[in-house]
Amino acid sequence: MKTILSLIALVLLGLSADNTLAQHWRQYQHDGGHRGQSNVSINPPALAPVWSATGFIEPRILGDTLYARKRESLSTRVAAFSLADGQEKWSTLGDGVYFGNLAVAKDFLILEGFNYNGGSSDVFVVLDAATGQERYRIDLPLEFSFSEPNLVKEPGGFVAYCTDGGTLAAVQVGKDAATILWTQTGDIGLSEATIVGDSVITFGAGGTGSAFVRTSGAKSVFFNGGPSLMSAPASANSRRGDFYVKLDYNTERVTRVRAFHYNSNESIELLWTRVTPFNQSGGMVAIGSDGNLYAVGSGEIAIIDPNDGSTIKSIPFPFANGSTPALTGNVLWVYSDKDTYAYDSSSLDLLATFPGSPGFNFGFDSVGAFVPGTAALNFKDRIQVYRENP
Repeated sequence: MKTILSLIALVLLGLSADNTLAQHWRQYQHDGGHRGQSNVSINPPALAPVWSATGFIEPRILGDTLYARKRESLSTRVAAFSLADGQEKWSTLGDGVYFGNLAVAKDFLILEGFNYNGGSSDVFVVLDAATGQERYRIDLPLEFSFSEPNLVKEPGGFVAYCTDGGTLAAVQVGKDAATILWTQTGDIGLSEATIVGDSVITFGAGGTGSAFVRTSGAKSVFFNGGPSLMSAPASANSRRGDFYVKLDYNTERVTRVRAFHYNSNESIELLWTRVTPFNQSGGMVAIGSDGNLYAVGSGEIAIIDPNDGSTIKSIPFPFANGSTPALTGNVLWVYSDKDTYAYDSSSLDLLATFPGSPGFNFGFDSVGAFVPGTAALNFKDRIQVYRENP
């Protein structure tokens, strides 16, 4: 009996740990599948500003710490702040890491960007999460990467998947050294790679959808839809085994959201295609807890049925750019050129408006990072942290 109770306790502890980890927002669009969704509870009308970090962008949250970055001359500064009050815990300069991008694990941070100090390759820097001290750095076989590294917990430890448009590199991250496990080239695209099943998925601006085995890098081209305005990340629903991509076609003046079903790296099926007029560029799809898709573009915010691509509900959103949405519980977060909005994710009723936004960058900036009762919104000149009834 005692053994059974112990096993139940371990299972419950594991579930609790999983739920706690799921509440962190430690990389672009929350997780390796880029769902842009967390089930944490936030009441937007009750939010009030509590602190801000001027010049910093793209917040990441792990536990009680907010991590962020900002450009500083030809380098990138990374800082850790107390999520409670904004007190700076540490700040460090990623020397020579131009346009550095950030992802966070429990014990370390990844900073990846142009190597301005020499050579033509990008640089991959590992920082200690507790102190900000640089542990080590290596050169990557990439050039001018604008993409966030996708940091994923694999059986052998954390692996970062990094892209630059023509190359995808898988980097095993250790305590004292990193190893490049494999690289592949092709129409990779400048957007983030997405984890789907046993594969890494990319979509290039040339129209190619490619799948790479996570362990070996073995490549399979599963789709070619013709040149799009730009590449875009996919969003994956692991429960359904489906993933989705939103691409803009400037020549045809249409936007297409496509759904694919993943069987294996060598077997990926196109399920449906949703076509709308193209008048807002950029942005990707987010996935709600019920599996419904959320997209901004074509002059609207739309809830899309994952079964056939039909529109469940939409409202006008007549701004000049696309937007990458995010979801928390029953709240949908989107941004325009100037403001950030919180909507009820079912009715699309407006709940609150926040003055500030990432601005216009083809709609691939993040809205922010979210944990229970707290929204760290990503504005173009600062991170603004809001809390319920502070």
